[in-house]
Amino acid sequence: MDAVPDSEASPKIWEDFEGFKALAQKLEDASTAAAEAAEQGEGPFKAAFGDMTKVCKECHKAFRVKKD
Repeated sequence: MDAVPDSEASPKIWEDFEGFKALAQKLEDASTAAAEAAEQGEGPFKAAFGDMTKVCKECHKAFRVKKD
């Protein structure tokens, strides 16, 4: 598969696609939890949003090449 110009996606995505898909599912689950927590107020949402951003960071660490 050809790389997308200017993409920050690491080629590791294709080397560990199952791991990438697992993190994508984890993000979907965390996003759903954050949306549900938003209905309960600011405190629960902030906690759930924090959990969601941890998944973002986990995926970026594993599957992103930061460009300058």
